[in-house]
Amino acid sequence: MSYQVISRKWRPNSFEEVIGQTHVTETLVNAIKRNRIGQAYIFSGPRGTGKTSTARLFAKAVNCEHPKEYNPCNECVSCQEITDGRSMDVLEIDGASNRGIEDIKSIREMVKYPPTRGKYRIYIIDEFHQITEPAFNALLKTLEEPPPYVIFVFATTELNKVPATILSRCQRFEFRRIPFDDILNRLKEICRVEKINIDEDSLHVITKKGEGSMRDSQSILEQAIAFSSENDITYDKLIDLLGIVHDDVFVTLTEAIMNKDVNTILDQIQDVSNGGHDLSDFIRNFSAFIRDLYVVRVTGTAEKIETTDAMKGTLKKLADKSDEHKLIQMLSIIHNTLPQLANSSNVCLLIESLLLKLTRIDDLVNLNEILEKIPHQSTLTSRSSLPKQEKTTQNVKETSFQPEEASNPPENKEKRELNQGSWDLFIEELKKENPKISTLLITLDITSIDKNMVKADCGDAFTYQQIQRNKGMLQKLLNKFFKEEISFHVDLNKKATPKNQKEPQDKGLQNLLNVFDGDIV
Repeated sequence: MSYQVISRKWRPNSFEEVIGQTHVTETLVNAIKRNRIGQAYIFSGPRGTGKTSTARLFAKAVNCEHPKEYNPCNECVSCQEITDGRSMDVLEIDGASNRGIEDIKSIREMVKYPPTRGKYRIYIIDEFHQITEPAFNALLKTLEEPPPYVIFVFATTELNKVPATILSRCQRFEFRRIPFDDILNRLKEICRVEKINIDEDSLHVITKKGEGSMRDSQSILEQAIAFSSENDITYDKLIDLLGIVHDDVFVTLTEAIMNKDVNTILDQIQDVSNGGHDLSDFIRNFSAFIRDLYVVRVTGTAEKIETTDAMKGTLKKLADKSDEHKLIQMLSIIHNTLPQLANSSNVCLLIESLLLKLTRIDDLVNLNEILEKIPHQSTLTSRSSLPKQEKTTQNVKETSFQPEEASNPPENKEKRELNQGSWDLFIEELKKENPKISTLLITLDITSIDKNMVKADCGDAFTYQQIQRNKGMLQKLLNKFFKEEISFHVDLNKKATPKNQKEPQDKGLQNLLNVFDGDIV
């Protein structure tokens, strides 16, 4: 007998052997038990999760001559023909290469003929989503009213591409990614029966590389067996074969970033590049490593991470000396850089710049520090609560300032009378404490100073806007300096107001702009 690859040799022969899809197999078995077989099924989900294998099992089960507890016997002529792919009653069709309307018309003609041996004639169409729209439309009537002996089973990895009119005529089953431990245990069983010597670390690498796909994991194992000598698979050889960067590299790189060790970072990138590894894949895998590290940090355990026990211990030690906020920032910076990799003419330089940038993550401003600077409550008094003032001209816009907390205002020992001389003295004192505001006031044209009121004219829209943002602090400084309530009014000619000036609707956003002197652009 010719050699069979592992993925074919170890196909499930019963519903119990289908790994990780109990919600599907139990429903199908119950349908067979109660003789409630549907006319059309659609199996969707990631690749290598058992869609086509389950479809074959279902076809064998409904046509088996001697079923065993609603499972196929795998011994009768019908089961053997289906297993060997030569049954006239079970037709497997590739939707990618038979996707046109003429192909569907031929299927419509074939369904007229009853099964030759079994009870049902089953059509299994793989990659079903690749069928053209006219072909889908041609299939609708047949799906709605097929002959009683016909069953359609459609398999697809992209359910969203299947029209709703087709979906409404099918029973839908969602296949899930197979859990890590389930694949790992299956690979252990295969290696035991096939007499393959393999260590636990290698099995973990193969399972992780399979990414939830049983078929992919089995294919990788097949490749590792072919590469090894005398059925002995070692971890180091497997790493070389698959072109995988060892997790120890990510540990060293993370520690170097934390310690701002630029030389080690550059050496690690150089080693990875010289080893022939794809740098784009390398940085994506590094991102996944940082994600795992973050999970360990916030949960306090590495049990949720799909890796070896030794690496779980390493992750736990590294997480204990990591800062979760910095890990999140690292992930954000990496993810923002990933889209640039495809268009970069020098990926190595881009990745070096990225990792060196991560060493300066302490220089980034913490969001909590920003939020602490934002006033929690505005103490601005409404315009209607102020004493009525004399109107200026029709071409001016008026703003008035009210008290608001400020830090380090200029102190005065006694009450001062408000006049032009004391105003100039106030400006001079203000230069020492808050030169920014004093610079703004110098540019104003003081139109009148009378007892407890100052009026000024501003012909510059930008200056006017900046004074508005600092009005609370300025009012506080005035009151502190003169030891009494001082009213301060600034008039702005409408001609100076930019027509496209944007005013934030959100008070929190306005407060943030005030703190950092920002503009909306």
